[in-house]
Amino acid sequence: MTRDLNFRVFRACLFAIGFGLAGLSSLLVSSGARADEFCLRMAMPEVTRDAVGVEAYRRAMADAGLCIIPISMPNARSVVAMRNGEVDGVFAGLDDFAEQVGRPLIRGDLPVGAVSGVLVVRDGDIKSLDDLTDQAVGIWLGSSWAEKLMAGYPNVMRCPAGPEMMQELMRAGRLDAMLINEFSLILTGGLPDGFVSIPVMELEVYTWLRAEFSDYLPLIEKGNQAYVDILKKWRKKAS
Repeated sequence: MTRDLNFRVFRACLFAIGFGLAGLSSLLVSSGARADEFCLRMAMPEVTRDAVGVEAYRRAMADAGLCIIPISMPNARSVVAMRNGEVDGVFAGLDDFAEQVGRPLIRGDLPVGAVSGVLVVRDGDIKSLDDLTDQAVGIWLGSSWAEKLMAGYPNVMRCPAGPEMMQELMRAGRLDAMLINEFSLILTGGLPDGFVSIPVMELEVYTWLRAEFSDYLPLIEKGNQAYVDILKKWRKKAS
């Protein structure tokens, strides 16, 4: 009986190893990478998709000579993933990203985004953040700029699913306003009917890498230039 139990444990271990290898193989195939090729794992904002999504980013990096496995994840999750070593870098993070992560990182020199942070609110008497009183304001969980602007405000709803979740809540009447960057607003359908956007802050975001991968930064910057051009062309068509 002991021999039979040992055999079943051994077989279960082999199955688990095989399942893990199959999952790794699937990830490599889906990312266009060879099994023997070194690839950086890069966190991408979950809002990027379709023509400006992870595949376009992967191709831009491949053209620059670098294998990248892009992984879509929420902003807050990317901080934890960098801290735990689950990813090697993030495509876009604000200047305080390294402070949030709390480990050695390097920042690219080329801004990958420069957009307005806006307050989206019903058309009416509110013209600035100072006019808010008890309105329910949504912010993207992990969005440090919005957290700082709303520090001390009593009625903030932090949305883990980001812009799309905030849009749904506003259309359902559960949010009165939201803080969002202008690019994400466009990607998720633009202004809801009856709402206006009020610029509150200019935002620049950069690519960040774990310090041990600093040698790859020049290729990352080269790929970023091509990808940012794709973003600009898409945004011009969408606006």
